[in-house]
Amino acid sequence: KSYAINYTLQGAACYINSFLAEGNGNMAKLTLTPGTIYKIDSIVFEKIEPAGNVAIYSLQPLQVQPYIYNYTPLTKGINIFRIKIILKSGEIIYSQPESVFYSQPGEFIVFPVPVSRGADIMVNTTIPGGQVICMFNAEGALILQKEIQSTSEHIKTSSFQKGIYFYRITKGPDKIKSGKILIL
Repeated sequence: KSYAINYTLQGAACYINSFLAEGNGNMAKLTLTPGTIYKIDSIVFEKIEPAGNVAIYSLQPLQVQPYIYNYTPLTKGINIFRIKIILKSGEIIYSQPESVFYSQPGEFIVFPVPVSRGADIMVNTTIPGGQVICMFNAEGALILQKEIQSTSEHIKTSSFQKGIYFYRITKGPDKIKSGKILIL
C-alpha cells in the first residue's frame, strides 16, 4: 500500500476556466476562457430557449485564449447562454448557464416576484436616466424612494416586513411602470 493522488481533484479535467455573459444594450458579450484545449474537438456557444438549446456559434480552438462572441438581438427578459465543449472522444462538457437581462429602451423589468425577505429585488432597464422607484406598503405609506442609477439596480428587502408592497417608477411627473411585489 502507498499514498495516491486523486487526479480528478488536480484541475486536469478543467476545460472551462471561466465563462461570462455581459449585457450591453441589445447585445450580449459572451467570453469563454478555456483551461486547456487538449482533446477538444469543438466549442459551441448555446442560447437556452424554451423550445430547446440553440447553437449560436461554434469554433474549433487553436490555442488557449479568450474566445469572444457578441450575440444580438436579445429577447425581452432573461436570455440564458452556456458553453458546450465536445471532446474528440464524443464526450460533452457543459458550462454553468449565464444570464443576461434585457429590457427595451424605456421599459423596466422588476423581479423576482415573489421575493424572500432578505433577498434583493432587481430593477433592470436599458437606459437609466432620472427615474425614481417608490415602494409603498399595503396601507399606502411610502417605504422607500430610490433613484435608478444603473441598468441593474438592487433593492434590499431585509428591512421590509413580510407582505404585499406596491411599486411605482416615475420620471418627473410621469408614471412609467407600476406593480406589486410579495415579500415572503
